[in-house]
Amino acid sequence: MRSWPPLAALALNYDSAPAQAAWRRWPVFRSPLGRTLLIAMGATEFVTDKLPGTQPRIALTVQPSRIDSGLVGRLAFAGIAGAAIGSEHGGRNSIVAGAALAVAGAILTNYAGYFARTAGVEATGVPNMAVSLAEDAATVALLAAAVPVETMADRG
Repeated sequence: MRSWPPLAALALNYDSAPAQAAWRRWPVFRSPLGRTLLIAMGATEFVTDKLPGTQPRIALTVQPSRIDSGLVGRLAFAGIAGAAIGSEHGGRNSIVAGAALAVAGAILTNYAGYFARTAGVEATGVPNMAVSLAEDAATVALLAAAVPVETMADRG
């Protein structure tokens, strides 16, 4: 449903990720600045999604004059995040499978989310902003399930 938050979730999980996770060695994740930027981009997307200049998530064209890249960007970032998660299981096949599953999931959730949000607003009269915030909560819940972040309490 989002482009940057999956990468932000990985950045947040960097310290507790499995040692064998190849993505921990990717330059953007190795760097504290890179991780900070990924987290900032993830948080920023939750805001920019609500701006009038943001194109629909299912737009198939990349328009540099727009705020985001529509479906193309979402699929690309999903593939990267999926490859990262797949790298936790070792081997090229796991990385490819992770990327493929993430892209398939992104297609499903972007279309389902778009039509559910549109229908929800039209059917209930609830303001788009309220539905959007509920969608943000669902995104965070899905990411927490996919990339659990170990807290200080978890470490004992």
